[in-house]
Amino acid sequence: MRYLGNKTKLLAEIEAFAKKRGISGSTFFDCFAGTGVVGAHFKRLGYRVYSCDLLRSSYASQVALIEVSEVPSFKKLFAQKEFKRGFTFNSFKDAVKARVKAGAHPRMARAVTILQRFVEPEEGLIFRNYAPSGTHGRRYFRDDHATKIDGCLLRLRHWFREGVLSKHEFYLLLKAVLEGSDRVANIAGVYAAYLKKWQSNTKGQLFFPTPEIVPGPPGRAFCGDVNELVEQIYCDVLYADPPYNTRQYAAYYHVREVMAELHRVDDIAEYEKKLYGKTGLRPYDDLKSEYCMRRREDGQQRCEKAFQQLIEKAKAEHIIISYNEEGIISNEAIGRALARFSGVKNFDARRNYRRLRYRRFRSDSNGHNGRTYKVLKGQDADCVDEWLFYGRAKSAKIKKKSLK
Repeated sequence: MRYLGNKTKLLAEIEAFAKKRGISGSTFFDCFAGTGVVGAHFKRLGYRVYSCDLLRSSYASQVALIEVSEVPSFKKLFAQKEFKRGFTFNSFKDAVKARVKAGAHPRMARAVTILQRFVEPEEGLIFRNYAPSGTHGRRYFRDDHATKIDGCLLRLRHWFREGVLSKHEFYLLLKAVLEGSDRVANIAGVYAAYLKKWQSNTKGQLFFPTPEIVPGPPGRAFCGDVNELVEQIYCDVLYADPPYNTRQYAAYYHVREVMAELHRVDDIAEYEKKLYGKTGLRPYDDLKSEYCMRRREDGQQRCEKAFQQLIEKAKAEHIIISYNEEGIISNEAIGRALARFSGVKNFDARRNYRRLRYRRFRSDSNGHNGRTYKVLKGQDADCVDEWLFYGRAKSAKIKKKSLK
């Protein structure tokens, strides 16, 4: 999944950073979950994981990766009369076998193949707003891909509302649609704009990957403001990877947000009327993050104030912070907050700080559309450093129970 700040390449480094500082326990809170890969990694290590993010598209991934530990039955889906005859077709059986051969569980493979093979395309909201033959002529998806996405989203919406799919079954299949759609999206990495020319990835059939079932203790996913939730989550390890610049994720991933929340919309026509602008933006005032705001408030930047409050409210023994060197929260502000959390005068950077260099995520080429990337002294233009910070609570380990 193409996503700003995705930590897939840094998972081993984050794990090693934690182990070197003797971090242990059974509960892990991933505060800004994004794609959910960090929480999923620590779930594999045996932690019970809590995760949170503002975006509905993130929540879909969180539920699938963090909450689901066993393949659901999909009993009511498989019992749908409209599919039963199709289950006997060799083409269907072969498609399921191919997914199983690639490592998928048979039930999961069968459920995704139903979406892939039997759900008919429809001209719905995605086609009308994000395809060239739609009402607005936008070029996020080819027409055939957009109608297939619509067909699947509308069918999933109906199945969920009618009780054909459980919560976990629904979000596993929604994750498959979101990931498959992302692979054929005509974008440079984020959905802030579509491209005028069709990229090579938009060619061919839209394919829905089979979601992975992550082994480990089943956790709990949340969608909302982490600064409001953090006081209710008692954990051994709190991991925070806040947004690091002024770009609001709700605007950069608005098409995925529309797709991820369509099942919650009662009146799709009214919802669609509110999409606006050249890119079909979803109004996102309700999804703006304080961590992306530099404006000063009470003598302090809003992003730094939000971060300070998060650390002050944390109910954790250990805190790990991951942050980008180009971020709008300063290194010193992070250190100060962790020093207060640890009950010491100054943050010990020698022991509790590390820099990781990696290849940056670039949604466009340097200088394209007037945008340039900051190049630090002695550093390659394509590289950027990730900061890792550690703090340990000054008080005894908290043993209260978190939300169920």
